[in-house]
Amino acid sequence: MTIVIQHELAMLGPITLAIYREMIMTFIRRIRLGIAAVSALAIAACATNSQVPNDKPPMTNPKQQVVELLKSIETGDSKPLAYINPDKYIQHNLAVGDGLAGVRALRQSLPKGSAKVNTVRVFQDGNFVFAHTEYNFFGPKVGFDIFRFEDGKIVEHWDNLQETAAKPSPSGHTMLDGPTTASDLDQTEANKALMQTYMDDLLQGRREKFASYFDGNNYIQHNPLVADNLTACLPGCRPWPSRDCK
Repeated sequence: MTIVIQHELAMLGPITLAIYREMIMTFIRRIRLGIAAVSALAIAACATNSQVPNDKPPMTNPKQQVVELLKSIETGDSKPLAYINPDKYIQHNLAVGDGLAGVRALRQSLPKGSAKVNTVRVFQDGNFVFAHTEYNFFGPKVGFDIFRFEDGKIVEHWDNLQETAAKPSPSGHTMLDGPTTASDLDQTEANKALMQTYMDDLLQGRREKFASYFDGNNYIQHNPLVADNLTACLPGCRPWPSRDCK
């Protein structure tokens, strides 16, 4: 290409050649100016992006918020209280009042440094988060806590506490050991429906159906008073009908 251009230039007259060269130089200058302008714009854009704060709020993790809120009973950290809706917090623990005032009163009732909290497993289903936690305040306990979220804030809480068993179950299990993560998540809805019918049959005393809900001798029991396997579980279920459970 260079040879062809030089050959064509040689055929031009002096004036025409000068004009042609000036056109080429002008074209080159314009290309250089364009490159410089693009580079300047790119640098400015990078500088602007680095200075403009990210207006998007951080992604919330309800499970982590629950763990931090429960842990604050031990640490006294007030920051996790911000996870609670101050205008709408319904408390179902009969010993604790509604709202942030009830939570603060509970924390203040504990001698400083006396509480210990260790959440062993935590799961989420929609707006509900439920945690299985090892507590030690006014004695060792194991608790189930259920929190309901609404618009990113905790608005309701249920719990159930049981004194920690002094020794393992007849099969050697504690109240807290076992898997800590959920599997087969694709079967969640089917498992929820199964548990609903199980509880209905249990509370209505339909004992003839109990065996169909369990995996026989692969059934693991964490109740400190009951051994593993279906044969150990069924005797514990039989007294239920006589208690008129509703």
